[in-house]
Amino acid sequence: MYCLKNLTKKLIALILIINMIVLVCSPKVTLATENNQESDSTASDVESARMQIANWAIAFARGSEARKCTYTQNFAARANTYNSPDPQAEYRFDCVGWVNYAVNRAIEITYSEAEEGSGGFVTPQSGIKDKSHFAYVSINEIQPGDILIAPSAPHVAIYVGNYQIVDMLTIGLALRTISSSYTELSWTECTYTEAARLISADGANFSPIEGGEDLELEEKPNWTQEEVDLDIVAEQFTFDGMPPTMIYQDEKVDVFRWIFDGISGFMDFIAGLLISFIKMPILGFAAMFDNFIDSLISGMN
Repeated sequence: MYCLKNLTKKLIALILIINMIVLVCSPKVTLATENNQESDSTASDVESARMQIANWAIAFARGSEARKCTYTQNFAARANTYNSPDPQAEYRFDCVGWVNYAVNRAIEITYSEAEEGSGGFVTPQSGIKDKSHFAYVSINEIQPGDILIAPSAPHVAIYVGNYQIVDMLTIGLALRTISSSYTELSWTECTYTEAARLISADGANFSPIEGGEDLELEEKPNWTQEEVDLDIVAEQFTFDGMPPTMIYQDEKVDVFRWIFDGISGFMDFIAGLLISFIKMPILGFAAMFDNFIDSLISGMN
């Protein structure tokens, strides 16, 4: 009986050690929707496309083609530049036409109003027209590739990072530093109040180029603070519910079944511990009873 008690103790200790090892060494589980890997890839594509817009605008503004740009608000001329193959003998567009042309050439997406020259992806008066690819962001949170909008000027420009923009003025295409407000030639004060950001790379086709990393950082302008839109903030923290599937050991499994099995396994472990603790005193009493029987047998002899 003594040997049995020692064996039981060793078995309990062994069970506890094995369970601790299993809990510590269990493989990590990644909860995900069925298209989680696709979503991560899409987000990366959109970010790369934004930087491509900025880098392409910088490269064009620094190149020889920029000297061929002539300012015009003529819709037909703007459409002709947008639709003609490059290089061209003369590029004719205004600020909206430049944004249309740069976005199209940088990532090869298009928009009907840009093709017609009557509008475009983003305009200062109407804001975002192509809502399938662009969405509004705060002027205080701009990133390279965003399109800055000044409704009062009216004017739009491509932000390329480090407080630099590339935009089309009456004097030509320019890569320059901006502040919270400035005066352009005979125009009234131009203050950017909002921005448009590429949110979808659907239909985009581009080969990344360099060009946006070597801009010198200028003194940060004094941005005009805007009220925080709580609705926009809330949308970033929307809970869409528990995903139906997850990736476990490189295989897609049902989330709720995995949770149920995990809870069941844990409860089995707890039950095993309780039974072991209950058996220990019982085994002790059994040993006492065994000793008592031995004593009686010895006395009879």
